[in-house]
Amino acid sequence: MKIYDAMNAPLRIRNSVVTIGNFDGLHRGHRAILSVLMRRARDMRGESVVVTFDPHTQSVVSKGDCSCVLTTRTEKEELFSSLGIDHLVFLRFNSRLRNMSPAIFMSSIIFKYLNPRGIVFGYDHKFGNKRAGDYALLKKMCLGRKVRVWKVSPYRLDHTIVSSTMIRKRIKHGDIRQAVRLLGGPYPLTSIVEQGNGYGRKLGYPTANLSISQEKCLFPEGVYYGSAWTGKRRYAAAISYGRRETAFAQGSPVFEAHLSGFSGNLYGKKLRVFVEGRIRNQVIFPSEAALVHRIEKDIAYIKTIKKEDFFGSHN
Repeated sequence: MKIYDAMNAPLRIRNSVVTIGNFDGLHRGHRAILSVLMRRARDMRGESVVVTFDPHTQSVVSKGDCSCVLTTRTEKEELFSSLGIDHLVFLRFNSRLRNMSPAIFMSSIIFKYLNPRGIVFGYDHKFGNKRAGDYALLKKMCLGRKVRVWKVSPYRLDHTIVSSTMIRKRIKHGDIRQAVRLLGGPYPLTSIVEQGNGYGRKLGYPTANLSISQEKCLFPEGVYYGSAWTGKRRYAAAISYGRRETAFAQGSPVFEAHLSGFSGNLYGKKLRVFVEGRIRNQVIFPSEAALVHRIEKDIAYIKTIKKEDFFGSHN
């Protein structure tokens, strides 16, 4: 997959088929759009192009709907690449882009630099200043250019339309398992591992300390489970977010992940953690011995959930 930070000259893309949007979370609804995109590109013997924005448009326009994101730029790049997209274009969302009329946005950016043969359009997508551009307007603009347009219907799960807004609410309430169902996969947290104080190692359960982006949508403090990738190796993971759980070692909330079966040094390396579910709230234990006993119970509980997939690393 090729990644572009700007378009200063027409991109040399063969028979491009384009879709546009924030694609925050790349949830099931987004994947339905991308599936149509790649299928139409294959039909035209062309290449798939995703145009997205950095930062998220609503983080600039309105703090209400999107005060946090489900996927950072790095996570987006990894997810789009894994889905088989050919080209990923990031447009810097600033006042100039925000104030463009729908016609100017399409003519001066999309048509000029991408020369699309087709455009795949989400059922509720809007574009241009004040979100004035819609499917009907796009169809008119494309008609004279002989550009085909396909509108993708909303994706429903349990009779409810899947949306990024809905998933953010689930994450913020700690309902990770439902968020995972809506996403169509575990919730990603990508981080560079920082030097910790060695407290987990002292207890017999070494952890990787994670530096999570401030823009990331976070779940409540607690203990969670999932998996972690370092390099090309996957490990089952117990994930803690919060303050230290004994009266002797409190402080600011921290992210930590215990990778089952891992041995080695992760400091300064990128770690991709995928959260799948929640175990419990954070608790203040009266002693380190009580904390260790609870950690053992947590891991035993996770083992019953993940079964053989939890303990032991997998290639």
